[in-house]
Amino acid sequence: MAHTAPDLPLELVQEIFISSAESSSRQAALLATVSRETYELIKPILLRTFVYWDQNTFQWPGPLTADWFKSNGKYARNLLVGGSYLDELIPLLGSCPNLVNIAIWFGSDWSSPMLLEQISKLSPQRLSVNLIGLMSLERFTEKFAQLPVFTNLTHLELASVCNAWEEVEGIQYLPKLTHLSMPEYADQAIITLIRNALEYCAVLKVLVMFGQAGIGEVVVQVQTAGRVKEIGDPRIVSLHCNYLEEWLLSASGGKGMWALAEEIVASRLLVTSSV
Repeated sequence: MAHTAPDLPLELVQEIFISSAESSSRQAALLATVSRETYELIKPILLRTFVYWDQNTFQWPGPLTADWFKSNGKYARNLLVGGSYLDELIPLLGSCPNLVNIAIWFGSDWSSPMLLEQISKLSPQRLSVNLIGLMSLERFTEKFAQLPVFTNLTHLELASVCNAWEEVEGIQYLPKLTHLSMPEYADQAIITLIRNALEYCAVLKVLVMFGQAGIGEVVVQVQTAGRVKEIGDPRIVSLHCNYLEEWLLSASGGKGMWALAEEIVASRLLVTSSV
């Protein structure tokens, strides 16, 4: 006798599809081909992360059109932009009002009134950018400190080398900043910068020094450089990562740089408290 599949309530079927799509990006892509109705159901999951590169510069994966972003940007929670220019970046930010995680990996001029106006409308929790010029106290005024883009920020990655604490000392006025990362390099200035960040950023829990990982390594712990290690603060973690792969892993909820650093710091504090 032939067996037939039981009829399930529509709500249950939808929950099954959504749960399956949440389990992996590959599963979500497969479900998107089932039907137009299924695609619309899981679209917020499919379009949660946008990666926008200049095709001529990076060759991956090619730019999306402005019209496409205008229609679908509302679903974006994570946005990575690289090799672009202001005239491309500003419309993208304007099309994605619900971003919580933003990475801008090119030499942006943060003094641009258009860029500041657009990004000040957003309220991300995570930001990976070159903020060196903007975060000096000469420019990081009280007005800037009160913008949502800074008042809600918990994770900040300084995407370029800092030569002095004075270039970034505005970070001490970010009220919710618990996670900070910066490139690892051999210079005495980094010692002063680290000490001041640990002292003046009131709620800082994790400070990551990061460098480029080898092929096939998304994110790995490495030995902290001698002079940095001498500071002796358990919140300092040295990690090497494949920047693009690590960002995508973190955006998808995987154990990326921040999650691994949190585990390392937590284990150190546990050992310290048990002594």
